Amino acid sequence: MVVDDTPTVRKLMERLLWKMGFAEVTCYENGSKGLDAMMAKQVDIVFSDVQMPIMTGPEVSIPLFHRCDLLLTSSEHTGDASLSGV
Repeated sequence: MVVDDTPTVRKLMERLLWKMGFAEVTCYENGSKGLDAMMAKQVDIVFSDVQMPIMTGPEVSIPLFHRCDLLLTSSEHTGDASLSGV
């Protein structure tokens, strides 16, 4: 699953994951929609932007802690190195 508010990022990630062999890739434009979908269906891995409107990546990750693997990413460079290597 890809959760990102940028359409270009969603499309790029979807194509990349298909090429890597993922059988099903779903995309959502905000954390709230992504979280609703994740609660309704088992998801193996989530690629989520950190900064999004409505619900941020970290806010999405809390209820998913034991449900799936989660990778938070961000295309924004804020100068904050605390997320490097996540």
